[in-house]
Amino acid sequence: MKKFLSLMMVVAMLFAVLAFVGCNETPDESSSTSTSASTSASTSASTSASTSASTSASTSASTSASTTESTTESTTTALPVFARFDFGTDTAAAAMGLTSHEYLVENLTYDANFISVNYTADTIVITALQDHPEITTYIPEGKTSIAEDTKKGGVEDVYTRNSYALRFEDLDLYTFEQHLTKNEKYLKIRILNNTNNNMISFSFGDMERSASSHSTNMMATCMYLQGGAPSVRDIIAGDHKLTAEPTTEWKSYTYDIVLLMALSRFGQRGEAAADYSFADYACRVGQGVTGTGSNNWSWIAATSEVHSLRFYLLGSTCPVISNESYFAYADTRANIKEGNTVEVDYILFAPTTGDFKKFQSKIESESSSIAESISISIKESESIAAAATASAAA
Repeated sequence: MKKFLSLMMVVAMLFAVLAFVGCNETPDESSSTSTSASTSASTSASTSASTSASTSASTSASTSASTTESTTESTTTALPVFARFDFGTDTAAAAMGLTSHEYLVENLTYDANFISVNYTADTIVITALQDHPEITTYIPEGKTSIAEDTKKGGVEDVYTRNSYALRFEDLDLYTFEQHLTKNEKYLKIRILNNTNNNMISFSFGDMERSASSHSTNMMATCMYLQGGAPSVRDIIAGDHKLTAEPTTEWKSYTYDIVLLMALSRFGQRGEAAADYSFADYACRVGQGVTGTGSNNWSWIAATSEVHSLRFYLLGSTCPVISNESYFAYADTRANIKEGNTVEVDYILFAPTTGDFKKFQSKIESESSSIAESISISIKESESIAAAATASAAA
């Protein structure tokens, strides 16, 4: 009997040991699985909401290594916004691996005789160092169309059409996952434009047409700023909305690239500024109406990559000076004066306008939080005032 009892005790102990080992494995496995799957969504919320010291400690200890890496990778590959031009030394796009300050500095070319470039943590600041030279034209020998005279002070080639431009001539200088293609049909800029200039422009180049990159058909102008776009009546009356009141507020503008390129091509064919059809087309740009038409942005396959970009942010550069009517309403370089400064948060590209809602810069996010806090404070103050009024009436 004693032997039987001893044998039963041994068997019972063996089962206990096996049960302990099994239970010791299962919690670790399930904890690891659920942490990697839900930490990014729930950890920050629960940690910040309950702020338990032990929860915060154990969460950061067990998840910081894997969660951060997986979250960054997911955001980088899923974001449908080309955010390479999120400017500044410490930006949201750089934190997501979409760009880097080093890349932007190394890839940027500009003429230090005409502009200066400085950076804050989250912006780029461009300042004109001298007035834009007077734009004069002439007819080259053996030619029949007019051309722009680039002489200034008797010295040829001191000034060029790119003297006030930010030029990024090789977008593939560094290796990033994203590439800019013609599928990105919309451009958004967040800018503080404390000047009287009301129009900016940009041009592009691609590997397939490197010989004609940045040509007259590869420029987008009529990108109106705080002064808004002209109406048909404005254009017919000769008011092309080239100037605006300076502002000290940050503003965001979204442009339809296909429409801009089509408008540029439209203007090159010689339509007069007073032409109703062109005036209507120009107004559509300001209204953000989606455009179609033959232009270099839509000609090339949607997967073809844009290789280089030039931004004219102190004043729009007209692609065709030989068409005097087009030049009159699409070129604002005469607005560039010494000391004029613009500050740019970012320039984004995306397939749809709705995609832009999926990205915010750091200062934009901070501004939204401050605005939300102010709104909440106002509502709370109104509630307190209303309660006080009700109490007094009672």
